[in-house]
Amino acid sequence: MADSPTHEPLSGLDQVLFLSERDAALRAGGIAVFLLDAVPAWDDFEYAFERLSRKFLRFRQRVVEPTAGVGPAYWVVDPNFDIRYHVRRAYLPKEATLRTLLDEIEVEMMSPLELERPLWYATLHEWVDGSRSALVLRASHAIGDGLGGMKMMPILFESSRGAPRRPMPPEPVAEELSSDDVAAETLRGVPRTAADMLRDLASSAGRVLRHPFEAASDLRDLADLLQDLRPRGAKPSPLLSGRSLSRRVLWTEFSLSHLKRACHAARGSVNDGYLAALCGALRRYHDAFGTPIQTLPITIAISIRSDDDGVGENHFTGALLEMPVGEPDPVRRMREIHAQVQRGRDHARFDLMGAAAPLVSRLPLPLIHRLLGATSVPDIQASNLPGPTEELFLAGARVEKLVGIGPVPGLAMMAGLIGQGDTATVSISYDPAALRDAKLFQTCLEEAFSEILALAPGGEEPRAEHAPAE
Repeated sequence: MADSPTHEPLSGLDQVLFLSERDAALRAGGIAVFLLDAVPAWDDFEYAFERLSRKFLRFRQRVVEPTAGVGPAYWVVDPNFDIRYHVRRAYLPKEATLRTLLDEIEVEMMSPLELERPLWYATLHEWVDGSRSALVLRASHAIGDGLGGMKMMPILFESSRGAPRRPMPPEPVAEELSSDDVAAETLRGVPRTAADMLRDLASSAGRVLRHPFEAASDLRDLADLLQDLRPRGAKPSPLLSGRSLSRRVLWTEFSLSHLKRACHAARGSVNDGYLAALCGALRRYHDAFGTPIQTLPITIAISIRSDDDGVGENHFTGALLEMPVGEPDPVRRMREIHAQVQRGRDHARFDLMGAAAPLVSRLPLPLIHRLLGATSVPDIQASNLPGPTEELFLAGARVEKLVGIGPVPGLAMMAGLIGQGDTATVSISYDPAALRDAKLFQTCLEEAFSEILALAPGGEEPRAEHAPAE
């Protein structure tokens, strides 16, 4: 057994993300899909996740909220943890395709998590002919961000097909911590918190006195950032304004090495090429409806994670870009995007989202909902996640493909790119009330990536598999 109980308060950002799970329109959980070349042995599959829950405590902890909202909620090791609730098994028909699997995933996206338990579950979808399977892992964003999830993979996956079982760690000590207990712990810590605030204030004042020129430079940078966050020429799309509680997914894929060569030829990064292709798809989609646009606001996620940050956890902020959707030349589009992303990275050190989260997290959920509803949120968010570079195996089955499916918290769509080996997969999670012609958009997306891939020496290579929209 572990030496002592482990519980800790949620950060402000984690708490906002946890509260969003109560609202079907704002739910922020993500799904990772691992397509496997075989069906893992069930006992080994269950063992791997039991081991993960003991090594990575967020998969063993539930959230306990304080009485009357006094202070933060706490992560607490669940005394009623049951691996058989969190690890599940489902079957797909023999003729099932990627689209069949996506149909199942879409139902999961629209379903709530049970908030009284640890905020995750894993489903092994088996094709009935026994030839292959897919792990669908769903977790609340409160547990961590995408890069934190990447750091979790060596705990869950093996590096070879025939790897023996790794030793099972001791079972974490569970705690019967009530809402009253959590509130009382916060009240006991009030004097210490006040002292810490005074110490931080004195430290900040001392820094200004010791380094006045650096402090002035920081203030100028902050003023520039606030100026960048002000609404400018980019307006929301008239075609993407609809909202509902429904969620859908489409994806496409291509060679990651070919994308890298294409972006290198244009003197840009993979992220530049990916966002330029997304812009190209949006331009084609709007042109097809006779509603051309020049710019569109898009939010991108920027990691502020350090090497010392642990598995899971949320260490990211957002940057608002005025995307050059109307620019027809892909190279010029990439260069403009690169400049805007660089400005966003320069400003990420201020982490305004992280600074505001502790204040927002103390508000009642209805007020948070009203606040978010009154906030001008871009129709589109985009993320780019570097995936594993080595082969992964789970209970004897090799991961052939990895797809990350992001949430749609009040958006029209969430775009995500992730690599696995030489395969780059782009998923689009969307609200069908906003993206009313998903088949058209998928065609536009594939044409736009073809335009980017054609920049590589030798032109575009043959396209890989995709999961068509309904």
